[in-house]
Amino acid sequence: MKRRHFIQATGATATTIALHSFFAQLDRYTQVLAQDAPRKFALLVGINEYEDSDRGFLQLNGCTTDVELQRQLLIHRFGFEPDNIKTLKDAEATREGILQSFETHLIKQAKPGDLVVFHYSGHGSQVIDPTPINGNRFNSTIVPYGAEQPNPDGTINDIMGRTLFLLMRALQTQTVTVVLDCCHSGGATRGAGRVRSSNSTGDYYPSRAELGYQENWRKRLNLAPAQLRALRAESVAKGAVLASADRTQEAVDFDFPGFSAGAFTYLLTQYLWEQSGSFGDLETVLPRSLYSLIKYRQQPVFELEQSAFKARPLYFLLPQRQSAQAVIKTIRNGQAIIWLGGLDPISLNAFAIGSTFAILDQTAQKTGTAILNTREGLQATATLQGKAQPGAFLQEIERVIPNDLRLKIGIDPSIAQQTTEVQTILNQLNRVEAIPAQTGNIPYPNGVDYIISRITPTHLARIQTQPKPPLNAIALFTASLEFLPNTGTVVDQKPLSTVIQEKLAARIQSLVAAHIIRQTLNPRTSNLKLEVQLQHQDQPNAVIASAATQRQKSALTNNPIQVKTAFQFKVLNREATPLYLLIALVSPSGRLSILFPNRFTEGNLNEVSQITPDVSRLVPDRDGGDSFKFVSQLTGRGEALILASRTPLDRVYKRLQSLAAEQSNQNAPLQGERGGDAISELLSDLSRSENSAYTINTNDVATLAIPFEII
Repeated sequence: MKRRHFIQATGATATTIALHSFFAQLDRYTQVLAQDAPRKFALLVGINEYEDSDRGFLQLNGCTTDVELQRQLLIHRFGFEPDNIKTLKDAEATREGILQSFETHLIKQAKPGDLVVFHYSGHGSQVIDPTPINGNRFNSTIVPYGAEQPNPDGTINDIMGRTLFLLMRALQTQTVTVVLDCCHSGGATRGAGRVRSSNSTGDYYPSRAELGYQENWRKRLNLAPAQLRALRAESVAKGAVLASADRTQEAVDFDFPGFSAGAFTYLLTQYLWEQSGSFGDLETVLPRSLYSLIKYRQQPVFELEQSAFKARPLYFLLPQRQSAQAVIKTIRNGQAIIWLGGLDPISLNAFAIGSTFAILDQTAQKTGTAILNTREGLQATATLQGKAQPGAFLQEIERVIPNDLRLKIGIDPSIAQQTTEVQTILNQLNRVEAIPAQTGNIPYPNGVDYIISRITPTHLARIQTQPKPPLNAIALFTASLEFLPNTGTVVDQKPLSTVIQEKLAARIQSLVAAHIIRQTLNPRTSNLKLEVQLQHQDQPNAVIASAATQRQKSALTNNPIQVKTAFQFKVLNREATPLYLLIALVSPSGRLSILFPNRFTEGNLNEVSQITPDVSRLVPDRDGGDSFKFVSQLTGRGEALILASRTPLDRVYKRLQSLAAEQSNQNAPLQGERGGDAISELLSDLSRSENSAYTINTNDVATLAIPFEII
């Protein structure tokens, strides 16, 4: 494993850590958290309240949420004592406050063998390094509260990566995990989120106080200047450092329904509520999860002291308690306040009023149920039935998906003059809600799924696909303002509403269909035993990617597909009874195809689509008579959505047959909005009730997602 170095000249924030190192640290982060004898200390820092300045900072919204995400995880899942977790938020997180807390709470208290976690969420930047290493003149920094303005002498009051290196070095324990959700590339807003970095291009120098502080610690640690430089060039100071993004990428502060959080921190903590994976596992899982959530390439990277840590669990510790999606915080008169930090953010909106969780005791036995009453962000109220106490874990039984489920499309300020016209035409589309951008720091307060915008010079600079759309064309973007290929449409003299209806409406309906399927995603909570592999059709043993429910573990892989290469799915049902299957594919351009079932004229689709127990089903299956292939013609990121149900998908199958008959398309995948039409019936097929909402039970349905990249 080749090492790259974060706490050094090129990586004090989320910048120069090698991806593989990222996962070794993550493993260490978990292991340390669950040891019995060692004490556990954490310092969690989150800063939202930055002032605009010459350095180009924006106020953030999700950093204090990150602190709470980590705090709840450490207490309930990994057994940290609340008094051993110190939090600094906003005005508390000055340069002096962070450094003093690191010294008094971590360095002075932690003994050999104890666990230490330091988490920072906020802006990142960089300074000119007076003692650079590896040929890089810059050292990355974290930006404390109050450091927005340069000093009169042109220096800045950031905390350098070299300072963090020295502080980590001063710890008596080796089991140290540093998590940094920030970056220093780019800046400003990015669609439904903000970038955790300065957008200033000026060269800054560290303050005299910062250099003096480093010199003091260098002497206290008895390190000669040349020795310190050699140590920084060799490895991380101690333990592991986990960063949210490569130095060339942006760490996104993302808006979810009712709250904001770092996309990386949310997914990291959500994964740890349900899994005890190693750093190596997360090397595969987290990049896939990040892309599925924000549709933007934010590649986490790691640096660790020893390459062997890659096989160890996160925080260097196995969780002390079973997996969960939520935890009871307080109880009063049969009503509970619960924390929902373990819910998948992609399907968070699927948990409406009436969603039901099992209450688990310390032995993972069910003692009752909690039924959701209200939800605001990640906190909810619930009615309790049976035995429960604060700290009890909750696992999903049923989710209640609103029957007015909508795909939210933000209207970018670039078409502000036509907002009313665009909003009217979008709202006329099936299951679509248009959200005009607001002024201020949160343009879409409750989040959006996609954005419609003009192509600006800034967009063109980011777009990698060829050919690029023309300037001022109307196009669809992800919530992180990543262009959806083949959606750029020149307006010319036509009304904007006509352009949307004729050129973009079909693609939007395809996005709606994928959105509906994603609301049923439940790989960690489904009680069905299902595993799926995406593999090369001509090389069945060459696995591209895989997914499985928690009841059926599978090896984690994540390999790219060469463009125009045929691929297939291998589905294995480990249940004792047949399951009914649906496979959809979302292309890099956002176009949805129904890949299975695909023999629409062969009698009853319920029989065609069955996966019998303990028999691998190939799709397509050349030996079974399939004469077509699945081949992607576009490069970029795609996603396969695989749904299995105990009960037949009668309504969906009938709609597929009807569409196939209309199109004389009897033996091939249905594509685009026509195939997406069938998905409108899916929730009715899956639901145990169909009154004001759809109720999906974990005993009935398993839905998996396999993101992949086509190169």
